[in-house]
Amino acid sequence: MGQLSVLTGTQGEIRANCSARNSTSSYLSSITDEEQGRGA
Repeated sequence: MGQLSVLTGTQGEIRANCSARNSTSSYLSSITDEEQGRGA
């Protein structure tokens, strides 16, 4: 675990459940885009 690096910006992923990957849905990314003023 010490060799893992933090992914930031568009490289990272916010997970609803940290032990499982998000579905291919872009729901979370669309929320963050809206919050940053990029639109959907």
